[in-house]
Amino acid sequence: ASLISTWVGGGYEDRLAGWNARTAGPGQSPGALGLEDQLRLLSALQARPDLMGRLRGAENPGARAALERMEADVLPSVSGYITNTANPESLRLAAVALLGSRAGQHQDRQDGLLALWSQIQEPVVRDAIQARISQWDDPAIADRLMAHWDALMPAMRTERLALMARREAWIRKALDATRTGSPSAADFSTALRQQLRTHSNPDIRSRAASLFPAPASRSDRKSTRLNSSH
Repeated sequence: ASLISTWVGGGYEDRLAGWNARTAGPGQSPGALGLEDQLRLLSALQARPDLMGRLRGAENPGARAALERMEADVLPSVSGYITNTANPESLRLAAVALLGSRAGQHQDRQDGLLALWSQIQEPVVRDAIQARISQWDDPAIADRLMAHWDALMPAMRTERLALMARREAWIRKALDATRTGSPSAADFSTALRQQLRTHSNPDIRSRAASLFPAPASRSDRKSTRLNSSH
């Protein structure tokens, strides 16, 4: 925490530029800022878009070069930090934040995080991955969430549909695909069916109502029995 507050506080641009100058030569090590610290720092900076914007600007080329070097050093190893259960939870979450924030325009990184979501068991890390995926404003994500659907375990199918319900473009694709049988109506939980039947978007409500008719009420069932007995 002290490292982050020191580097992200005042004068961070000069510190980054200085670090880059000290470690830029062939065979130079990162000095006092090791790979894990770089990961934590990058994750903290991703949460400060104002600072990240300045670093990526042209005002301080040394700081910008340092940021690019850190990303080049850290990103190839970031998946390993997430999957290694021996790492502190805070480090794994920092890795999720960094990979998720840098995956928006990179399909290979998106696919990597989607694969990790299927592999990771710990709820806190899984929830962090899911939260990052839900931030991607890309309709094509729905197609990748439904890829290889028949190979997914039932619990994962339900979880993916619940995630797709967070974005209208995604759930529309899921509902359209359900008309052809994959996903199947049975993959939608009872709670999700009800959520979609009462969705604020009338188009989604209509699609859901045709796929998941509301169950008859007790009074309706009683009335049907009485009518059939006459």
